[in-house]
Formats: sequence, C-alpha cells, structure tokens
Amino acid sequence: KSHRITEKKIEAFIKDHGVVKTADVLGVSPGRISQLRGEKRLRQWVIAAGKREKLLLAIEATGNRRHSTA
Repeated sequence: KSHRITEKKIEAFIKDHGVVKTADVLGVSPGRISQLRGEKRLRQWVIAAGKREKLLLAIEATGNRRHSTA
C-alpha cells in the first residue's frame, strides 16, 4: 500500500464520500475543508496538522471495501 497522501487521493475521497465525511475524519468543519480546497492547501494542512495517518486509514478502509465487493 502507498503511504503517500496526494491531492488526487484526497480529492477522490471527497468525491466518493463528500465534504462532511472528510471533515468528520479530520475533525474539522466542512467549511474549513472547502476553504482549504479552494486555496489548494488541503494536503499541506493535513500533513501540518498531523492528520495524515487518519486520512490514509480512511482512504485505505474505503478502498478495501470497494475491492472486496467487486
């Protein structure tokens, strides 16, 4: 498994699960997620705030679910 957090992974997670779910995983408001996305700083914020592992686990968990049902 890849341990890198990329803009594409974050955007794919948001597209699949929405801003509210992403905000819940990261422990911030949906408005903050939208603000950081608009400024193209979401990835930097995730890393700086120490939320990288949480988001990677959420991405991995949803990826595993998707592959196991196919």
